[in-house]
Amino acid sequence: HFFAVLPCTCFRQCLFDAWFVLFPMIADPVSVTPSPVGILAVPIPAVEDEVPDAFESGAGLKASELSESQENQTELRPPQKVDGLQSLGPWLPSAGSNLLSLLPTLLGPPPTALQSGALAGWMGLLRPWLGRKVLSQVALVGAHDAATHELSLAKEFVPCHNGPPAPVIEALLLKHHAVRWSVAQSVGVRQQLELGVRYLDLRVIYSPDRTPSLETCHGLYSSDVQAVLADIQGFLRAHPSEIVLLDFMQFHQSGHCRKDVGHRMGSAGHFALLGLLERQLGLWLMPCDFGIQSLGQVWETPYRVVVLYDTSLDEVTLGRVPPPWLWHRDSWVRSHWKNQADVPGLLDALDDEVSSGNPHGLRFWVLQGVLTPVAHSVLKGFFGAGRCARSLLDFSRKVQGPLLGRLRGAGGGPSWAAAGLNVVMLDHCQDNLELVREVISLNLRT
Repeated sequence: HFFAVLPCTCFRQCLFDAWFVLFPMIADPVSVTPSPVGILAVPIPAVEDEVPDAFESGAGLKASELSESQENQTELRPPQKVDGLQSLGPWLPSAGSNLLSLLPTLLGPPPTALQSGALAGWMGLLRPWLGRKVLSQVALVGAHDAATHELSLAKEFVPCHNGPPAPVIEALLLKHHAVRWSVAQSVGVRQQLELGVRYLDLRVIYSPDRTPSLETCHGLYSSDVQAVLADIQGFLRAHPSEIVLLDFMQFHQSGHCRKDVGHRMGSAGHFALLGLLERQLGLWLMPCDFGIQSLGQVWETPYRVVVLYDTSLDEVTLGRVPPPWLWHRDSWVRSHWKNQADVPGLLDALDDEVSSGNPHGLRFWVLQGVLTPVAHSVLKGFFGAGRCARSLLDFSRKVQGPLLGRLRGAGGGPSWAAAGLNVVMLDHCQDNLELVREVISLNLRT
């Protein structure tokens, strides 16, 4: 009788929509996971629960095999209960689906999604805002030289480091100074991911005479690559909706790095690294022929890791047949090093790059918001006093305010808020949480 007397058909439809959206919470309030967008944030089953055997074996999965694998899982596994709208299954009317597509407009910014405690799973929390965006058009925070937190006085210089010979630096008691200018992140990769970082810049050196033979580096040896990948694995198990870009942008090996050819690594090193990636990350590795898709499409697959690789993808270089999940960096990434040691020079260079935008999102776009120390800035920090920068941490603090101004359209410079930024790469992300949240919040504005 109540609905019979309602004069407005539109209002009646809204009530139906509200009922179908709220029904899961009413029927089973315990099953609903609290989140900034309440029951409307629909999580997906964890990847490790779907494919444990294949994951443990490290087997890769080609895009052509995905549909067959999913069909087999559908036939063999009982339906899984999930939260929110998906629990209604075929009973959800088209009106409810239409309402879901309008959530970003109807709800406005989620009230707590960008608080520090929620940054670990921010992509899953912002599903209604991100589902239709392709990965190259999602604003992500990138960590410059991500695996350098273990650099210390106890670490050795890599054979191909730039600067005076290592014995000279150590004899002059300047090694501690070199360490300060080499540490780009003060916390481990797992902590960076939990703070919202989704792009990791990794430099790897292969030393067959050392244990471990594969380590990250930045002037000095840093972390065991296997431990870094284990951190990523643990994070993805805990946060199955998150997607991570691994950018292997530099390789090193003694005897292979030369001034005429740059930094290089032999085929034995690549063979070992690729095998380690397969064993540690397994089915999470996204095939290159899958292409850059919307997050909604990615979430329907097991894929959660994009591996960008800066070398020739041929059998001679890699020591094996190139795996399908390697993305050639030159083809898929736009990333320009600004090589600027002062804030005005960096901002001018970044403004020029941002003005050209990221047309059509055909490639990943890394905006390198980092200052690069030169001899003058290092010496100034060593002999100077007061506010002179003495480390990369000091450099990152100098650029934090100007970058925030650009992202917010404040401070008199051009605004980057509507530029379609993809990856904004930073030093010492844990010290720049306000900047991290600002980059992530761009996804709520575009």
